[in-house]
Amino acid sequence: MGMLAWRTLENGGAFNTVTEPDPADISKDRARFLTWWSPGQYLVPGVFTRLGLRLGSALTITTGLALLGCLLGWIRVAKHFALSPQAATLLVVFMSTFRYSTISFHTYNGGEILLQGVTPWLILAGCRVPAVSAAQAAWLAGLVVLVGFFAKLTGLIVAGASLIAGAAAAYRRLRRIGSGMLGGAAGAIVACGLLYVTWFSRGTTPGSGHGWFLARRAVIFALAAPWGAGVSWEDLMTSFLPGLQNPSTVLWYLLPAFFFATIILLGWRKRTGDAKLSELITIAICFYGVCVSAMAVIYLRGGSVSLEERHFRSAGTLIFVCVLAVADTLPRNAMGRLAVLTFCGLMSINGVVLMARDARLAKRENIDPYSRTRQDEMDIRAVEFASAAFAREGRDDIFVLQRSGVASAFPPDARILVAQLLDEPESAIAAMRYAGRVRGRVYIAMQTAIAQTVKGTLLLNLFEEYPFNAWERHQFGNTTVFVQAR
Repeated sequence: MGMLAWRTLENGGAFNTVTEPDPADISKDRARFLTWWSPGQYLVPGVFTRLGLRLGSALTITTGLALLGCLLGWIRVAKHFALSPQAATLLVVFMSTFRYSTISFHTYNGGEILLQGVTPWLILAGCRVPAVSAAQAAWLAGLVVLVGFFAKLTGLIVAGASLIAGAAAAYRRLRRIGSGMLGGAAGAIVACGLLYVTWFSRGTTPGSGHGWFLARRAVIFALAAPWGAGVSWEDLMTSFLPGLQNPSTVLWYLLPAFFFATIILLGWRKRTGDAKLSELITIAICFYGVCVSAMAVIYLRGGSVSLEERHFRSAGTLIFVCVLAVADTLPRNAMGRLAVLTFCGLMSINGVVLMARDARLAKRENIDPYSRTRQDEMDIRAVEFASAAFAREGRDDIFVLQRSGVASAFPPDARILVAQLLDEPESAIAAMRYAGRVRGRVYIAMQTAIAQTVKGTLLLNLFEEYPFNAWERHQFGNTTVFVQAR
């Protein structure tokens, strides 16, 4: 969705707005501010497209740089907490081959990738804040908040967790509240206030919620998911248990929680002999507590945040680093050390195998020649058919797409309407209306499987001034394009 905002910006529109046909009169456009996603996901690759790269190449470079920043950051974290060179090496090998790293070269997931790249740097900054003067702490904490937000909306939680965990570790060591802590708190509050005025006051977000209710399963998930998120436990587990909506599935997230918690407990018992390890465990526990508490509140408020471990990736990655650090202190032949290395090694192999599978299954014919992105959800011939229509007729036409990612296959000045409502219940679709007519033609592209359902029929009927029986049908593989002229 963020790429729609970049298209608007490229076409001379306002920052972070999506210009689209107005449902009240599709011959005119309306602009809406995009509050559900942070701007980093499209600004970073957008900069590379301004340098002359196609979008596909820009996304690949963005992903590679984010992973590089992630690995360099965690190496710095390893140095800060005095991990051995062997542990730091294993950290890099494992983290670069876990599924959440390899899948990002197959599917661009925007903020997830950017947040992965900045998380270790936010943690290091959080450790730094209590040790500097109040003025330095204020601007550094404010920067942490803004960088976290720029990467992803949940980056605000990560930023807050980093600052709170760093302050907790400093207080445990110094037994007093220093000026750096106070300055950091002030800077973070000012940054959050700035974001509220300029961003969050302008619309809803996935965390806005619809009212309080007791979401037991969601809370249990929030408690358990971070423990496996750092090794992509969910990706391995769903290969055997695809029915994640089954309440009993949540219990499987407790397996890595039990295993990793046992390892960390071994390190906690050894904390008196290793100050750095003690500090790392303290920060990991506080970081985990803040992230889990924040996400549990969002779930209890009915926020539109899915039960996926990716929302807990930052906490999970820090837990993984903590577990690796503890395992490194154990005797070479200790059962706990061997168990950690074996488990992480299997998860690493899983990530590499799935990446190889992705590369093998990727089809060159699905690559859009304009943006150089894969269009797996729509037959590329349908995309070319609609693109050719725009080349002939220009902005007189309107293109209705089932998925926002397909919009990248069109030039920025094409009039695009994303039919997100196809993900809604039939009653919600029936309640919508698109009034007015355009000077050219209306092109509606959707998967043939959807077109043959009630939802497909409802979508065609939403265009009030276009008779249902007048739609021309063009089928391309798994995609159907409906066309009607004025």
